[in-house]
Formats: sequence, structure tokens, C-alpha cells
Amino acid sequence: QDYDRVAARMIDRTCQLLPRLALIRNEALAQMDGVRDLRVGLRVLDLRGRRPLPPGSRDAIAEVLEQVAAHFRRCDRARRPLPPPASLCATLDACVRGLLGSTDAAAHDAVQALAGLRLALFPESGARESQEATVPLAVAHSSG
Repeated sequence: QDYDRVAARMIDRTCQLLPRLALIRNEALAQMDGVRDLRVGLRVLDLRGRRPLPPGSRDAIAEVLEQVAAHFRRCDRARRPLPPPASLCATLDACVRGLLGSTDAAAHDAVQALAGLRLALFPESGARESQEATVPLAVAHSSG
């Protein structure tokens, strides 16, 4: 229930904020992508919450969440959006690879959230750089 309440509040606030941002003539604000940030926030909620995380993956997912938080703290200190570090992309990919063999429903949900987080944070890298990680995802999903 908390997940739904927080997600609804995030969506509501983003919908209120986006039209206002469009009216502001500020280059730093123009670089902001509220929809992307909303997608990141929803995937973080997914990782933090609906189901208990698979025991072997808790530390890896905690590391992903810490790196995401550190990235947004850097953006806050810079007072502008910054590109996420490549190390975060590598951590996301390693976490997904670590969960691929699991048949646990929570692991499957975590993989989906991690993939969504990666796409939100690294849209330009797409399938080209993550082809090795995405092919097993399709195979793991179709066999389960």
C-alpha cells in the first residue's frame, strides 16, 4: 500500500511540475528530464519494496541503490543534471547477470526493475552495449 501511495504521489507531483518547467527559461532546468527521473524513482521503489529481495542479491541491489543515490547527490551539488557514471552501468549489468539464473518471482521482478533503471539512466547505450545482458534476459524469461 505504501508503494502505491508513494508512486501515485510521485506521478502527481511530476505532472504538476512539468508544465511549470517548460515556462522557465533556464538552461540548467531545460536539461532536466522529469519523466526520466520519474521512471528512475519508480524503479527504485520497485527494488525497495513490493517483495522481499532474493537473499543472494540483497547486497548487489543495495549497491545499485547506493550508486543511484550518489549520482543524484552529485547532480544536486552541481545544481544541474549530470551524466550517470559508467561504473553505475557496470554495476547494474553485473546485478542483472547475478539474478538471471534465479527462478524466484522476486528475482524476476528485480531484473525487470534493474533493466528499467538501466534504460532510464543510460538510454543512449541501448541494446548495442548491453546485447550480452539482454539476450540471456529473453532466454531466461521464455524458459520460466
